Amino acid sequence: MLETATVLDSIAEQVLETMFFSVVLGPAEEPVDVPRLTALVSFSGSHAGLLGVSGDAATANALAANFLGVAGDEVPPGQEPAVLGELANVLCGAVLGHAEPEGRFTIYPPQISDTEECVAILHKTQIQRNFETTEGCLTIGLTILEDGPLA
Repeated sequence: MLETATVLDSIAEQVLETMFFSVVLGPAEEPVDVPRLTALVSFSGSHAGLLGVSGDAATANALAANFLGVAGDEVPPGQEPAVLGELANVLCGAVLGHAEPEGRFTIYPPQISDTEECVAILHKTQIQRNFETTEGCLTIGLTILEDGPLA
C-alpha cells in the first residue's frame, strides 16, 4: 500500500499543478472544525473502491478560479462543487490508469456534499493525505479493494 500512497502523492501534485495551477507546498494538518466540501468518486471493474477530495470553501473557490481562469470573485455560483468533483474524477482516473494500465474500470459521477457524513467517509479510506497548497489545505483519500464492489 506504501507504493500506492507514493503514486497518489505524485499524481495529486501533477494534476494540481497542470490543471489547477496550484503548487503543493508539502504535507498539512487537516483543519479541525472547518466546514468542508467533499467530492467522492467510486469505481468498479478490475478493482473497486473510492477516491475522495475535501477542502474548505476558500480552497474550493480558489481552485475553481484557477481551473476556470477567472478571479475568485468571478467564479459562477455552484462551480466550486463541480470543480472539486472534476478534481476527484481526474485524480481517480489517473491513479487507476497508473495502478493498472490494462484495467477496465467504471468511474461513477462524483457525489458532492458539505455534510459531516462525507468527511467521515473520507476519513475511513485506506490512504489519506493532507496537502498544503498555495490555495489552502486539501485532503485526498483512496481505498482500493482487490475485488468486488465497495461496501
